[in-house]
Amino acid sequence: MLGKTAGACLAFLVARAVASLGWQRLGLAGSGAWLARLGLERELKQRPLQTLCVIRASPVPSALKSYGLGAATDVSLASFALACVAINTPYSIGWAFAGGSASSLHEASSVEAAQGVAARVAVCVVMLLGMSVVARRARKRVKTHG
Repeated sequence: MLGKTAGACLAFLVARAVASLGWQRLGLAGSGAWLARLGLERELKQRPLQTLCVIRASPVPSALKSYGLGAATDVSLASFALACVAINTPYSIGWAFAGGSASSLHEASSVEAAQGVAARVAVCVVMLLGMSVVARRARKRVKTHG
């Protein structure tokens, strides 16, 4: 999990550095236009963490998501890293359980193991969603009570 998150953040920073050189200078003007067409630009401004989590969980290659978000958005590295951790954690836990409970590589890569991983990931996602609801309610209480 740490390696995947660190790699995604490094790709994000590399893309941000290249983008800071100037898209026009590189002949790539309008790099963020695709975000506006998809409606992501507005969503990233209104709900950055939730939108980043949806993007990170989408079935698109991780490198494309990391480099694209780094180059074409104003998203903070902290928000990006937090979304990476939130999405990578359930999968890492599921794969760790699958590997730890298997007696061989063949068993770990079997259909039954994949189904077990999917079930464990689903439980982790439900737990994260539950924690998100609790955190949101606590944040509302803090705002209203001072």
